[in-house]
Amino acid sequence: MTLTIHLRTIRGFQSRDEEKLAKVLKENLAEKVVEKVTENLVLRHVEVDVFETLQSYLAYLT
Repeated sequence: MTLTIHLRTIRGFQSRDEEKLAKVLKENLAEKVVEKVTENLVLRHVEVDVFETLQSYLAYLT
């Protein structure tokens, strides 16, 4: 819970505020991770499609 510890160093934060902010930050982080994983999966799918197309083309040429 280092996030909570860092938040306590900021003056004026109440415990409830710390918990709310930590929850929002965790949710945003999880959302970003899901976006990146999805983006990488889409890119990987495109790479596989290109590879399969090139492989078919090379098979046709030989």
